[in-house]
Amino acid sequence: MQTQTLMPSVSLAIHQLRVPLILAVLMLHTLPLLRFSQSTGWLMLEQTLRVARPLFFFCAAYLLFRHWQSGWRVYRQLVQHRLVRLGVPLLVWGLLLFLAYNLLLRFGPAHWVNNPAGASAGSVAEFVALIVGIDRNPLAYQFWFIRDLLLLTALAPLFFLLWRILRWVFVAVLLAIFLLQQWPWFQPALVSTVFFGVGAVAALEGAALKLPDRVYAGLLWVWGCLILLAGFSADTGAPSWFGLAGPLSILAGTLWIWNLVLRQSAHQLADPQLAQRSAVRSDTVFFVFAAHEPLLTLVGKVWHHLVQQPALDILLLCLPLLMFYLLAAVYRGLVAPWPLLALLLVGRR
Repeated sequence: MQTQTLMPSVSLAIHQLRVPLILAVLMLHTLPLLRFSQSTGWLMLEQTLRVARPLFFFCAAYLLFRHWQSGWRVYRQLVQHRLVRLGVPLLVWGLLLFLAYNLLLRFGPAHWVNNPAGASAGSVAEFVALIVGIDRNPLAYQFWFIRDLLLLTALAPLFFLLWRILRWVFVAVLLAIFLLQQWPWFQPALVSTVFFGVGAVAALEGAALKLPDRVYAGLLWVWGCLILLAGFSADTGAPSWFGLAGPLSILAGTLWIWNLVLRQSAHQLADPQLAQRSAVRSDTVFFVFAAHEPLLTLVGKVWHHLVQQPALDILLLCLPLLMFYLLAAVYRGLVAPWPLLALLLVGRR
């Protein structure tokens, strides 16, 4: 079976979404560095940013299954491609951080390593678990996302089979699991599996999920109200059923931003150079994603050592933009010109 080809303008708009999504991830990882009490406003901002992770998996599945082709040969090529694109950087960054952390533990300053016990391995099996994240998060923490995407890609035929059997019922089951927040496995994670599955079904059904204009406008208000309710319930300890506001806000935000992307695609020009620049931007975003976590940790520890006034931590909110442009410049200047380095660090062939 081969599904209908996705329009180039929609594909381009999805790829362009990666930049604001990675900025949201950077902001989400910056918030714990702020030495503030978690007020309702803080929790609302955090809840708003949480749509970035589901959207990444939804878009990845939508792009994959919209061009889905059955057959062992196609599946083998897909897995081989993803092993290079995702598996190689997962191993390389894990090894680099393992080396860096152990050098810090041996030669100091050791207090820059958050979890010294987590940077050691007593056997080959423990070392693999440490790097890949088999029964824990990977040493390169942010690569749980890459690990899950790699696993879900390998399980793509299973998602296709479940769609063939259950159709839209499969989505209903996934959403129910997400709302209940019940999931028996450490990997792939709940959010990864649910939104990858929803994106897969939407693509295989050929459903754009585009809402009418009035519903689209109203959904923004619904999303805002759910964010407010989620922040309020987390801050005040509201009744347990208020906890549904968090997952519901993520669902509403994901659907609203997806519709924003669809509307944006209507204004995309059919320019081959745009597609080429999008591919380059994709590699840049991958590098920023891969390198940001240890750099954020380093900046946070230096900042807390030098700046004793917690009120000044508000300046750290500039970090996501500064870090994005800094790491993007590093990639363009030091990594992209060297094919082997680009292959090892971002899986670019």
